[in-house]
Amino acid sequence: MGVFSIQIAKAIGCHVTTTCSTPNVEFCESLGADQIIDYKKGSVVDALKASGYKFDHIVDNVSYDSDIYFACDQFTNPGAEYMMIGGRPDFSFMGMMLKVRLLPSWLGGGSRKCVGFFAMPKVDELECMANWMKEGKMKAVLDSRFAFEDTPKAFERSKTGRVRGKVVVDVAPEGKA
Repeated sequence: MGVFSIQIAKAIGCHVTTTCSTPNVEFCESLGADQIIDYKKGSVVDALKASGYKFDHIVDNVSYDSDIYFACDQFTNPGAEYMMIGGRPDFSFMGMMLKVRLLPSWLGGGSRKCVGFFAMPKVDELECMANWMKEGKMKAVLDSRFAFEDTPKAFERSKTGRVRGKVVVDVAPEGKA
């Protein structure tokens, strides 16, 4: 889903198609998504093919379904990039990364460029996002808040894969920062 991804893409004028589970469809609509694919109701790949859109970018916030990458030439424009933002560091993820990066498409690799994303905060971009927040084009969404001593619970919440927004850990009691 990518709460900020949806909002940033909309703020810069993109058509946004996102995936989520059934309980999050209205939430994604409230963030500005133009088209929502409920992955609980069928294949994301089939829905993307059937949408009729040819996408310029794929932003994968969870890297859960490698079929999306390997089929993306069927619903993206030539030159489109597949950007991987998140992923679980397990053997299947590592195997997919090796296949994506090292093998040509005729040996089972992908036919679109796969790039990673590493956050490099830039003052002008942060100022731009702050302005979008002031203008109401973007909002922070808080899933849950934990006291510092409950940090392990915050990590457990984060690892559920069911977080809607940000998990916050207060590092100083209110008024003591």
